[in-house]
Amino acid sequence: MASYIIMPGWNEILREIDDKKNDLNHEKNKLTEQTNNIYTTIVHKYLKDLSTHTKRNTIIYYSGWLERRYKTDSIIINDSDKIGFMTAIHKINKSKGLDLMLHTPGGDVAATESIIDYLQSVFNNDIRVIVPQLAMSCGTIIACCSKEIIMGYHSSLGPIDPQIGGKAAYQIIEEFKNEKTAITKEPNLAKLWEPILRQYPPTLVELCKHSFKWAQVLAKGYLTENMLKDKNDENLVENVVNALTDNEITKSHNRHLSLKKCKEIGLNIIALEDDHELQDKMLSIHHSVMIMLNQTEVSKVILNNDNGSWYQISQHSQKEAKN
Repeated sequence: MASYIIMPGWNEILREIDDKKNDLNHEKNKLTEQTNNIYTTIVHKYLKDLSTHTKRNTIIYYSGWLERRYKTDSIIINDSDKIGFMTAIHKINKSKGLDLMLHTPGGDVAATESIIDYLQSVFNNDIRVIVPQLAMSCGTIIACCSKEIIMGYHSSLGPIDPQIGGKAAYQIIEEFKNEKTAITKEPNLAKLWEPILRQYPPTLVELCKHSFKWAQVLAKGYLTENMLKDKNDENLVENVVNALTDNEITKSHNRHLSLKKCKEIGLNIIALEDDHELQDKMLSIHHSVMIMLNQTEVSKVILNNDNGSWYQISQHSQKEAKN
């Protein structure tokens, strides 16, 4: 077995960042352009190392939602992210394909579809998604557009059933259906159910139905066109989509679907632990980005292995892009 240099872990990267900050005599935790450059420089170093190893383009898309101090609109997938991806893709060699490292709670379905369309058109479906920790909801939809998903034993995907007003669209549909059935069977209970039914006007129920169908159609299309294309098995695709959208199966929108579970439902999953060198390099990137999100006001970051940078600073609602 070929030997390789063991990459630094969380503590080593943290010491590296602290040393650079001390060299510049910055006040602790003070966010400045130079401080941001420290974090970005270190992340880029590990990104370049991974890309050299894989001989593929590497782009990271990370959200700081686990830090729980940012506004929702600054951490979810949204249309402004397209600028970040355009910045990250600018000038890179598209023929080398894309390894996309995802860490996100999900977000807007329309923005997700638009980003996927863009990435697929640029890289001609030659996309691998690496999930270092969590790619939930619409993050899982993005993962489904790839040819394979690389996960560790610590990684998770999540159900892709849409949420409307903080409630699962599937649950709203089912509750409305159950209440109507109950009234049909016992009309004398109509007045009892009336206050509850008022919460679910027909327009809301229709919105839920369309949103639920939209998520299913997107996932089915992406799986059929890329990941499960060679399987040529419509039933397999349907089973995967049902496993990701049916609330009766998933039970909860925030359910964490492990590597083992994702394999069982039929997704094309590659275990990160099968390539220890890849795992080592990926974790160095993950640790360095998570330290950035933890120690600065950066709420979202999109970087490539060739110094292309875009990050969102939540505190001032400003976005910066560099090439």
